[in-house]
Parts: sequence; structure tokens; C-alpha cells
Amino acid sequence: MTMAAQAQDAIAQDAITPVTAAPVTAAHERARAAGCGGVERFSASADRNPGPPPLAVGDSVMLGAVDPLRRSGFEIDVRGCRQFSEGLSVLRARNRAGTLPSVVVVGLGTNWTITTSQIRAGLRVLGRERVLGLLTPREVGGVRSSDQAVIRA
Repeated sequence: MTMAAQAQDAIAQDAITPVTAAPVTAAHERARAAGCGGVERFSASADRNPGPPPLAVGDSVMLGAVDPLRRSGFEIDVRGCRQFSEGLSVLRARNRAGTLPSVVVVGLGTNWTITTSQIRAGLRVLGRERVLGLLTPREVGGVRSSDQAVIRA
């Protein structure tokens, strides 16, 4: 009999009590499972303003913030390992479909660099009537990165 089978027998006979790990939040589970997986979309759980909810487009880092973003009234579109160029594709597709809201927050840059031309392209997609918010990626070591400099320019 294998050790696993012996453990199952002991549990079944109440000889030992299984120990469970501390509960894992949904956000931790999503972030852990993200890897470079498929796109995940979440609707807003709160209706804060008239009209469509603001949109948050991000990478795996944003998965850890899904719950507070939803509670704040954001619709979310995330994918692990997403680069800024893919985020632009999401914005273009939503614009063509007529579903791009008046406020868009982009949290990308963890997986590659961001260029000034990409930010300008995002602004062109949104036009003058919409607002584009850019989140600066946190860099390890507290060193200002080229992405942060581009976003802040």
C-alpha cells in the first residue's frame, strides 16, 4: 500500500485529522493561476455612475486587484503576461464595437516596455472625449524605470 493510500485509510478511520492550509482568497488564487493564461473579464459589481462602467485593462498584476476594482465600479479585462500592444488591441476592438467607455485605466508594463508612441496611440483610440489613466508599474529596488519615465512624461 502506498503512503498516500495509508494516509487516506488513516483519515477514513479518524486516526488522524487532516490539516488544512490557511484560506486562500479568490484574488490570490486568480493571480497564482494566471501565468500567461487566457483573458479574464469581470463585470462591475457596483454601479457608481450613469452610463457604462469605467474599464480597467491589465496584466496578471491587476488580477490581485479585481475585487476592489469591481467594488469601485470597474469592468475589468485582464490577461497574464499581457503587453501594452495587446492592451491597445483591446481598446481598438472595444472602440470599433462601440463599447469603449468614457474612462479607461490601463495597468500594463510589467511584462515589457512601454513607449511614448504606444501611449499616443492609446490616446488616439480614446479620442478627446474620453479619459485614459495609466498606472505606473512598480519596479523592484526602487529604481525609476524607463516605463515609469515614459508614463510620467
